[in-house]
Amino acid sequence: MNEKILAFMEDMQSNDASRIANWFGEDSVLWIPPAAPVTGYLRIKALFRAMFSRYEFLKWDIVDILPVSENRCIHICESSGKLKGCEAYRNRVITDIVFDEEGKIASLSDYFKDTAIFCKRS
Repeated sequence: MNEKILAFMEDMQSNDASRIANWFGEDSVLWIPPAAPVTGYLRIKALFRAMFSRYEFLKWDIVDILPVSENRCIHICESSGKLKGCEAYRNRVITDIVFDEEGKIASLSDYFKDTAIFCKRS
């Protein structure tokens, strides 16, 4: 499980929507608040493309990976970023990930410590 999470997070650090989307299939569900859940490879790819276009920079540092079952884990990250037109921020993110039998992400849901950062303007 740790290897999958480390590989996925390496792809996330690339900020490349196509590279990240390869982790998802047509039945995958991605939920990154404050946006609504998104289903399917193409929609997930579009969400990441739109998300990355809003940032000057965005990165994650893994704090811990906690296996829940053979196909599911929780991982904790310190995220840092700067939305265009906003102040830079740091935030704690807890992510719940479930992998399917092919190793694709079946579901991913993020939980943010501080959601107010998405509304701050510099």
